[in-house]
Amino acid sequence: MWAYIYLFKAGFSPDPSSPQFRKDSVIQLKYELVKFFPESKTAKKNLITGEQPELKDIKERKIVGHWKNNITLTLVVDTQPVQISSLAPQMAKHML
Repeated sequence: MWAYIYLFKAGFSPDPSSPQFRKDSVIQLKYELVKFFPESKTAKKNLITGEQPELKDIKERKIVGHWKNNITLTLVVDTQPVQISSLAPQMAKHML
């Protein structure tokens, strides 16, 4: 499961077919909400009977989805003009 997040400036449209659309006024982010990992390999001892199950081989463990319950978005508002060409490419793609 994924979260698709669109940020755009006021007065512009995120729809590419709209006349108010400008590519440099929209940012699209994609965030994975569920990660899939093999089931935990730790064997838990039964406290009532004292039995300890055998550890499963990694091939026998099933894949389990883990929900990521936190999304952090950081928006920085700065009114000073910035030269986009002077920024690192990793930062420049997130500038509006």
